Amino acid sequence: MPNSSQWLRPIQSSFLAHQYETLGRPHWFFQGTGIEATSHFPPLIPLPDYVRIVGNMVTRGPDRSYYIDLLDIGLPLYRGGLEIALRYAPTPRDALMLLMKHAGHRHGYLRYGLEPDGPHAWRLKVVPSFPLGDATAPLIETPLLNAHRLVCRMVGLVRVGARLSLRHAEHAHADRLRYEFADAVGFGSPMDALSIPIVPLDRPNLMYDPQLWLLGLRRCEEETRAITKGLGVKDVRRAIDIHLTETGKVPRLTDVALRLGMADRTLLRRIRAQGLTYRAMIDDLRRHRCDIMLATGNARIIDVSEALGFSDDRSFRRAFRRWNGSALAKLPSAGQ
Repeated sequence: MPNSSQWLRPIQSSFLAHQYETLGRPHWFFQGTGIEATSHFPPLIPLPDYVRIVGNMVTRGPDRSYYIDLLDIGLPLYRGGLEIALRYAPTPRDALMLLMKHAGHRHGYLRYGLEPDGPHAWRLKVVPSFPLGDATAPLIETPLLNAHRLVCRMVGLVRVGARLSLRHAEHAHADRLRYEFADAVGFGSPMDALSIPIVPLDRPNLMYDPQLWLLGLRRCEEETRAITKGLGVKDVRRAIDIHLTETGKVPRLTDVALRLGMADRTLLRRIRAQGLTYRAMIDDLRRHRCDIMLATGNARIIDVSEALGFSDDRSFRRAFRRWNGSALAKLPSAGQ
């Protein structure tokens, strides 16, 4: 997981502040973060610290299934325009489409997708933008459980024949999930997803209100723009750099969009608005890294090639010639 000094947008901490007080300000709450225990909880905290605190509540807190309890009492997950639009959408399918478009911006650590699951169902899946560690169960399960309950409320049913698939291992409170889904829960699955039959998705929402639906949509767009408007080219470059450092591979556009909490198309628009292309940004970063590594005078070609995410030395040499107009072997700083 990226550490707190690396760029990841901050997240509102009101929920964690409430939990901190409810648990009696335990000493373990901020363990592993850059936040000091204090009576004044910061209004915004780095996203990695948010994830670590959730993980601390799982491993050190008195109730590992606390997030299910909070859903049981009806605690809103998204708030604002998204919460309004979800409640008053025309159909459950409209609500899920809205989640796919806007929910990832709210979390920052997840991306949503909606796709067919065979001929008779649709699948809502969530993909973490980085490893969630001990916080995996609550941060993955909560939005999927919330989506299931949203669909059930809209059509006035306790269950709609949905199936919950989770990549992580079974945990101690798995029975609570099995009860909600009538045993249709799979741990150790290939993806984190909620599969819902088509029939209930296309039923009219019992709570549909056209005026509140339109109001929610407008607020959704405004809030999403406010969340993402501060992201610029420097943030994109840093996200690319972090991914390359952590994985040794050049990130796909989708990988960078996940880290920045925005859709692929939104990221492309931001890049093009600066007269750049994604490929050019990758190339520029690789060249900059190459200059730094070769300047030490003792870097081996194979090490530089791997650090820049090239598949082989030959590809690296071609790129070097294109950048500098001369072959790598002619430079004394090659350090081979």
